[in-house]
Amino acid sequence: MGTALRDLAVALGTGDDLHVFYNRIQQMLKDLERYRPQTRLDGCLNVWIVKPGSASRGRGIVLLRQLEDILALVDSATQREGKYVVQKYIERPMLIYNTKFDIRQWFLVTDWNPLTVWMYKQSYLRFCSQQFTLGDLKEAVHLCNNAIQARYRNGERHAALPTENMWDASTFQQFLKSREAGHAWDQIIYPTMKSAIISLCLASQTDLEPRKGCFELFGADFLLTEDFHPWLIEVNSSPAMGASTSVTAWLCAMCLEDVIRVIVDRRKDAHADVGEFECILQQPAVASPRYLGIDLALHGHRLKPPAGRLYADGRRKSRSTSLPPATALKIPKIKVSCVRD
Repeated sequence: MGTALRDLAVALGTGDDLHVFYNRIQQMLKDLERYRPQTRLDGCLNVWIVKPGSASRGRGIVLLRQLEDILALVDSATQREGKYVVQKYIERPMLIYNTKFDIRQWFLVTDWNPLTVWMYKQSYLRFCSQQFTLGDLKEAVHLCNNAIQARYRNGERHAALPTENMWDASTFQQFLKSREAGHAWDQIIYPTMKSAIISLCLASQTDLEPRKGCFELFGADFLLTEDFHPWLIEVNSSPAMGASTSVTAWLCAMCLEDVIRVIVDRRKDAHADVGEFECILQQPAVASPRYLGIDLALHGHRLKPPAGRLYADGRRKSRSTSLPPATALKIPKIKVSCVRD
C-alpha cells in the first residue's frame, strides 16, 4: 500500500495534490454507501452462497466464486431439489475471537388480517466450529447452523468461545460491554432486527392467505457487520426448538411456554402475562379486496311454470315438477342388452 501511495504521489506531483485526491476518494465512497448500503460488507473476492430453496438445516448449501460453477449447480437441480436461492455472501462480518456467528431471533404471527406480530426479547448466537477465513469455503468455517456444526470438532479457537458453539443474548451483551460497546444491543442491534421483522411481514402480507384461529412461530437469522448493524439473512418456518445444547434446553422451552401464553391466555384475558414476547405490530383490519377476475355470475329472473294446461284425461296440470301418472303416458318398453368388448 505504501509503494502504491508513493507512486501515486509522484504521479500527482505534490503531497497537497495527494491529500486532495485522497479526500475526494473518501467522499466518493461515502456517497456510494448512500445508494448501495452493502458496499462495505460485500468484500472483493466475489463469494456467493447458494442454497436449495426446499431444504432446511443447512443441507445442500455451498459457497462459490465463479458464475460458471453457480450456473452448473443450478441447472443440474432435480425436481426434488427444486429452485436455488443465490445470495451475495457477506465477506466482512463481525467476528468474535476471529470466529463467525449469527443470531437466531424468534417472532410470532398471530394474525395476518389484522396483521399482528410479536417479537421475542430473548435470542441466541450460533458459532462456527472453525476460525473464519475466506481462503477456505468449507461449511465448518462459514455456516453457523447448529445442525452443521454438530458434525465437526471445534478447531483451534479462543478459549473464551463456548464448546457448544452457542451464547444466549445476555452473554453476548456482557461481551459487548467488555468491548466498550454496551450500547450496541439496545440502540442498534435489537431495534434494527425489530424494524427488519416488521418490514418483511408487511412485504409478505398480501401474498399470504389469512386464516382465523391460526398462528406461526418463525426463526429469523441475522448476521452482524463490524458496525454492529444486523442484516437479515433468511427466515425459517417451523424453526428447530429442540434441546440441542444447554442454551436451547432452557431457552426454547421458555419460548414455547410464552407462545401458549400469547395464544391461549390472551384469548381469555387481554392483559394476561405474555412472558418475553412484545407486540411490535398490530394493524387495523383490512377489508378483503374485490375480486377482479372473470365474472361468472348469472343475472335474470326465475321463470314461472305455465298454468291451466290439462292432461289427456281432463285433469289440470299441477305446478309441481313431478311427472303425471303413468296411465297418462304411453311409454314403450325397450329391451337393453350389454355386450362386453
